[in-house]
Amino acid sequence: MLRNVVDVLPARPPHGALLRRFGAVVAALGAAVLSGGAIQLGDRVPGRSFDLDYRLRLAGFPIGNAALKGGVGGGQYRVDLDARLTGLVGWVTGISGTGVSQGAASGRRVVPSVYSVDIPSGDHPVAVRVGLIGGNVVNASLTPPLQERPDRIPVQDAHKKGVVDPIGALLMLHPGAGPVLDPGACNRTLPVFDGSGRFDVKLSYSATKPIKLPGYDGPAIVCSARYVPIAGHRERPSVEYMRENRDMEAWLVPVAGTRALVPVRIAVATKIGRLVIEARRFGAPAPGAAETEPEFEPEPASGPDPGRNP
Repeated sequence: MLRNVVDVLPARPPHGALLRRFGAVVAALGAAVLSGGAIQLGDRVPGRSFDLDYRLRLAGFPIGNAALKGGVGGGQYRVDLDARLTGLVGWVTGISGTGVSQGAASGRRVVPSVYSVDIPSGDHPVAVRVGLIGGNVVNASLTPPLQERPDRIPVQDAHKKGVVDPIGALLMLHPGAGPVLDPGACNRTLPVFDGSGRFDVKLSYSATKPIKLPGYDGPAIVCSARYVPIAGHRERPSVEYMRENRDMEAWLVPVAGTRALVPVRIAVATKIGRLVIEARRFGAPAPGAAETEPEFEPEPASGPDPGRNP
């Protein structure tokens, strides 16, 4: 969700960067097994379903769209993600892709069994397959493989235990009998493994704010986020920027009838302006209904490096 989000550049990226940027843009969510490089996915969506459409903006300019669908209940979850860059960025980079995460819904976070991403973009398609048992990685493949670099922080076996994938991390659980939307829902650390590297996303409560969009009218909890690289990355200026970045947040609302939360807004400062991923609706679109604009608080003025406080 947050990894290397500052690497959105006006040029067709090399294949090694496509995966990282796809995860950053959407950073950037039943039992299944990974065997012989093939993933076995069930078609059934468990429990209560959710369906969100997002628009992506960078420095105030539209750059893409994404859809997040899935379900949670009965101790299981599944999340499907479909993202596409559009406009000038899409024309230059040609990035689009799909991903899926599914597994058990237990405790304060999901426990994935399978994480899969496909980015069939241009001449450099990327495929990620990760199989897990109890949140521990047992098999992982990245096609094409990540290039060996002498300054890359190596990923150890310990870095692949008790993890969640970037898509599954978009579905957060808040067990207990109290309100779902309370500060405790934010206060957590997400240990993320994306198939090539490991990083933590540290969340903390910031505020509770009202939002209104088709399918939801009510409060959202706003979590401040910090990116902590662990392994698989190279110590470059973009990584240091994200490590020191204080302008990152996620707005969460509950999936009706559950104690699960999903993001309706993600905002991250980058070196070239603020990246905002904002839901246009929550729930299946009503047939024939007129499209209405979601109501969030006004976005601060965009510009290079807005609001950064290292």
